[in-house]
Amino acid sequence: MTRPLCIDYAGAVFVLMLLLHASFAWAAEPATEAPVKPPRDEYLSLQPYKPLYALAVYDTRLHSQAPGLQDGEMQFQISFKVPILPLPFFGGKLEFGYTQVSYWQTFNNNLSSPFRETDYAPELMARFEQEKKGALGTIKSGTVVGLIHQSNGKGVPDSRSWNRLYVEEAITWQRFTFAVKPWYRLPEPTKQNPSDPKGDDNPDIERYLGHGELSVEYRDNIWTIGLMARNNLRSPNYGAIQIELSRHVRSDTKLYIQIFDGYGASLIDYNRESLRIGCGVMVERLP
Repeated sequence: MTRPLCIDYAGAVFVLMLLLHASFAWAAEPATEAPVKPPRDEYLSLQPYKPLYALAVYDTRLHSQAPGLQDGEMQFQISFKVPILPLPFFGGKLEFGYTQVSYWQTFNNNLSSPFRETDYAPELMARFEQEKKGALGTIKSGTVVGLIHQSNGKGVPDSRSWNRLYVEEAITWQRFTFAVKPWYRLPEPTKQNPSDPKGDDNPDIERYLGHGELSVEYRDNIWTIGLMARNNLRSPNYGAIQIELSRHVRSDTKLYIQIFDGYGASLIDYNRESLRIGCGVMVERLP
């Protein structure tokens, strides 16, 4: 499936809006602590999910992956969720989430600055959260059970997609959050012909992305430091590590640094090793 051009243009507009938001926030009073969010109607409302960010990225191996590509590009993420309804057990709720990550060859005038890749990830999830107080202080725990489809929206031979069931278990204690997220890939029929649009586009994706990931995060009023790691736990061994560092500068705006080393930086690169270093801005919530 070929994605509409309007999605790429909308992505470019999003980057400009994000940078404008950051510039206006920069002129505001300095933030000494993370902002307190006002209450909002919980269900059927658009809410933040994963971070919204725009990064200028240097990829040390991108030029060798396809003719004409440059190592420098923009990477940005759009993400939101919508709580749909409460669940009748364990105080849970059903949510819809959507995340889109685009890789834009902004500075590549020789190729008319194309969008190299855009990955789309809609998901349906059941979320359960609880909070307990004990001798060690307050401990928050959360469990998410979800079904996620991830695709780059392209036609063969560049089509990449997979469907997964996952369970994510996270525990927050003081300033630390620890999370484990195993997944199971839903099987797809084997292609009879590589040019056939039906069937599995990437039958070996688990070999590179494994069956789950671990993450840890430290967060205070100013700084957030995160680490994500995944590994296929077999030979030949493939995996990835991502390090994130962000700092509040104004209101909901952060300076953001992301370092990725390994396989699966994007769907089209799932079987290619990448070392990517990016710096930009993150917005926790648009007004």
